[in-house]
Amino acid sequence: MHLDDYKALIEQLLPIYNQPDFDAVFNLLTEHETGPVRLQIKMEINRLMTPCNKIIDLRGRVKGQCR
Repeated sequence: MHLDDYKALIEQLLPIYNQPDFDAVFNLLTEHETGPVRLQIKMEINRLMTPCNKIIDLRGRVKGQCR
């Protein structure tokens, strides 16, 4: 299984990730998939929605002062 095959589905689910009905929509949209495929899709969505604290150096790339 390649997640590229499910990119459109993942992009469709990302905006509703924090909504209370996310699980219901997820189950509805992935009802034809097997358990392991559904797990991988959900893991990818969780990975994409996890906050990131990585420091990015933008000095010399943006106008203005960087902090």
